[in-house]
Amino acid sequence: MQFQQINSILDNTCLAEIAYFDNDVTLTHEDVEACAQVLSRLSGHVQGVQQGICILMSRSAHYIAVIFAAWRAGFYVVPLNTAWPLQKNLDIIARIQPAAVLVDDGVALDINVPVLATSALFAEQPVAKAGALPIRPARLLASDITYVIFTSGSTGEPKGVVISAGAFRSYIDWTRRFFSAYAHAQRLLLTSELTFDITMGDIAFALAFGTDIGVARHNTNIPSVLAMIMRHKIDVLYSVPTTHLALVAFARQKKGADLSTLRLILSGGDRFPWQLVKDYSALTGGAHFYNVYGPTEVTINCFATRLDDKVHLAEQGKPVPIGRCFDLLNRVVMIPAANDAAWSVVA
Repeated sequence: MQFQQINSILDNTCLAEIAYFDNDVTLTHEDVEACAQVLSRLSGHVQGVQQGICILMSRSAHYIAVIFAAWRAGFYVVPLNTAWPLQKNLDIIARIQPAAVLVDDGVALDINVPVLATSALFAEQPVAKAGALPIRPARLLASDITYVIFTSGSTGEPKGVVISAGAFRSYIDWTRRFFSAYAHAQRLLLTSELTFDITMGDIAFALAFGTDIGVARHNTNIPSVLAMIMRHKIDVLYSVPTTHLALVAFARQKKGADLSTLRLILSGGDRFPWQLVKDYSALTGGAHFYNVYGPTEVTINCFATRLDDKVHLAEQGKPVPIGRCFDLLNRVVMIPAANDAAWSVVA
């Protein structure tokens, strides 16, 4: 197979327009460039082999910013989770043998690779202000690696799913085409685990449209999530059904709760009732609701369908067509379950 050479998966994207925020800090593209300048001192390739960056930081705007900075400097990223057992993280680091591990300030790791803390990564002045020569864009082939997602390991040793630059760039381009009606979205909120590929779906959306990325630092604290939606006027929310169900339930009984800024809602990864679609429509005043799904191995998702305009089909007990899986697979339909609890996807 012949792979097309591309200068960077970030070329012709809206990277420079993205801001990153959480409850405590807001970062800009200049901060990403400053971090990339630090990482560029490391070798992105050793004897022709692309190197990785492991990220073992708490949920924050910094975590997302360093993903972009690592790509900007030519590395692939391996998201890790501070909530995982330390030994699990160390085992993955040992398998990856990264160019560096990025951690929160005050964290010490007894490992044989460089460990860089947040303050060291973002301490420098942005390149443009310092007057230094800009770093060279990463020169990636479509077959190079963009990220490695490690599965839960519930059946044994966690396995790394490797996603190429070509595959991820294809997903960004598909996002730009499929969700073009939402190109003016201003802010999205990350509520999924940062080691879950839903996060990469949000990142692809931001790169496609320049949408700012918010990070819910306490993503299981639904009152905190609601507060961020209201405070920052979030208009795009992509999460797993359990989070959506909890948010809707809380908003329905919380005095003063306001989800009206949400215009695009995406859910995937598990089953959910049609009632969730109806509740969001009522609480938001008509936000569009999409179900998206795909194994991690196929680069985040392989099909997407809007549901808020198809509720009448479910109420009539009719199959809900979802079109073609990115124009590659046969037509499939969604069959409402008898108890309205979920759908079955059939070819």
